[in-house]
Amino acid sequence: MSGLNLEQFLDPDKTWTADSPKVQKIIKLCKKKAIANILGLPTPKYEMRFINKLLSIIGVRLIASQARIEGTQKWIYRYQPTATFTKTKNNSERICSLPENWEELSEFTAARMSEKVASLKQAEMLASKGLSLSQMHL
Repeated sequence: MSGLNLEQFLDPDKTWTADSPKVQKIIKLCKKKAIANILGLPTPKYEMRFINKLLSIIGVRLIASQARIEGTQKWIYRYQPTATFTKTKNNSERICSLPENWEELSEFTAARMSEKVASLKQAEMLASKGLSLSQMHL
């Protein structure tokens, strides 16, 4: 995950669009078979949804809004670590890149990702030796 440089999206002073060069670089990297097998294949026209899927692994998401850029209406995305509230028809909506239970979720997510990475590394090592996990348990 660190090879994808996802931490660049955690800068609240930057905004992103689907055609941002750094977004396109990550999408191109994730189309490689080895990475796509682990993270899934990005879908054309849904690049930012894929970026948010990757960020959701660490428990965060980018907030979307529409803006006019060079005369064209576009979706822009940004990291918003501080919650704001907007009034809706029936109540108010919390808008934030972090979930309300961020503190406990971040600890759980880190532990879960460590387990997943260890499992993937073991599977890759066994595959390189021509074995599978089911053969190891016999």
